[in-house]
Amino acid sequence: MKSEPFILTTALFLRVLMGLLVTSLLAIYLVPDEAQYFLWSQYLGLSYYSKPAGIAYQIAFSTLLAGNSEAGIRFVSVIISALIGFVLYRIARNLRFNKQISLYASLIFCFSPIGLLGSFAATTDGGMLLFALLAFNAIVKCPNWPLFGLFIMMSGLFKWTGYLMWLPAFLGVILYPQWRKKSLVMGILISLLALVPSLLWNAERGWPSFLHVFYQIMPLQKAQPNPIAFFGSQILLLFPVPFYYFLKTFLRSVKRPKPFAVAFPSYIAALILAVFTGLAFFEKVQANWAILFMPFASLAAASMGSLRILKISLIISTGISLVMLLVPLLEKHQRTAIPYRYNLFKDAMGWDHLRTLLKKESEHDFFFSNTYQMASILSYYGPSRAYMLNIDGRRQSHFTYMPSMTEEQKNKNGLYVRLEEKPFDRESVVLKVYRQLAPYFQSVSFKGEYPIFSTKNKPVKWVLLFDCQAYNGLEPEKSIIY
Repeated sequence: MKSEPFILTTALFLRVLMGLLVTSLLAIYLVPDEAQYFLWSQYLGLSYYSKPAGIAYQIAFSTLLAGNSEAGIRFVSVIISALIGFVLYRIARNLRFNKQISLYASLIFCFSPIGLLGSFAATTDGGMLLFALLAFNAIVKCPNWPLFGLFIMMSGLFKWTGYLMWLPAFLGVILYPQWRKKSLVMGILISLLALVPSLLWNAERGWPSFLHVFYQIMPLQKAQPNPIAFFGSQILLLFPVPFYYFLKTFLRSVKRPKPFAVAFPSYIAALILAVFTGLAFFEKVQANWAILFMPFASLAAASMGSLRILKISLIISTGISLVMLLVPLLEKHQRTAIPYRYNLFKDAMGWDHLRTLLKKESEHDFFFSNTYQMASILSYYGPSRAYMLNIDGRRQSHFTYMPSMTEEQKNKNGLYVRLEEKPFDRESVVLKVYRQLAPYFQSVSFKGEYPIFSTKNKPVKWVLLFDCQAYNGLEPEKSIIY
């Protein structure tokens, strides 16, 4: 019988191999966030509007190793996803789980829908989660607070959500007297160093990142609260069986105290889940905001769950996730009929057709759009860096703090690209665009509408192209929405 470390290594190697194949062969193009982060990697700096700089440097390194393709952008993310599996196994062993339970604790997360489907995406979650788990591993046996602080600092360079790891740290200090060490203060100070680059960047620009985070977490947005949808998403992303065992472990630990190794991961998972579910009562919370919940729930599920049932669940979860990964390829060849609104990959579909269209428009000096998402996509799939002209009065974005059209494209001719993702009245949209762009160009003409993605041979995603002559250098007023 093969040893558990060998099984884990083999499973994670196959997962890396699968991730590389997915990013190389399947029709999963970049989502807007990935295109945005790639653009950041071309303009390396201390920090950026909505995130710290870690992801930009990760992608810069990844493309240095593997090129600027979609697979090259995601290469390091795939490796990070495997490293997370090894760290989770090591945490379980340090919690004194036996090798079999430790193996399941790692595999439950790595082959869950969120673990598998998210393993190849170049987002801030991977680096944040890897270093957050390394931080926890630094305190799980005998707290090393300076090392804990160092890993939290690294986690915070990817995403400030990493600082949530101080919640279980402080919980441990309350529950376990041996965790109360003077070096805790040093750990806190070290962890805060991740904020220094963002502070320096923001001090010169009026603190937009902090205002952005404030408006994101405060219930001031128009988006509707979604506690039921958010909670349900956590069940589906972890998978129902391990979620049930996590919940069972937590409730038993509360009712009848269990050993540290069993109780503490369930406390951490429950605490993180409670924080974000509570927030969802006041505003719309994205499913991945609580990504830190998943590995600790996996540890809790493996500690008391039936390994036989978890094994069956793991096989089913992996199978479903693999089938889901085939959706983009099947959709590309019109082999499925998933409604567009329910297609998990809809934000990554159609960009191959967009790239073909943009190649035919090479006579234009520059490309631009009305959203940062589309301008980011244009920057990657177009011939050069694109721009955002905020004609709709949207919130600020990274384009607000990059060289503008005014600085670089005055008196030149541009192509305006507008994305539509639901049936629209062409005449009213075209008239609206004419009114919006007239103050900024000598002339604007509509070139046409082009479907770039279809479901059952019915277009569901279009781009509208407008030829814009002689840009006058004016721009809409800077948005005060963050």
